[in-house]
Amino acid sequence: MLFLLLLVLVLIAYLTYVIVKPEKF
Repeated sequence: MLFLLLLVLVLIAYLTYVIVKPEKF
């Protein structure tokens, strides 16, 4: 359960990074 929650948080952080990165450059 805890591992699944951690995996979801990592996925959200990755998606946020991918979306924000192009806007900066």
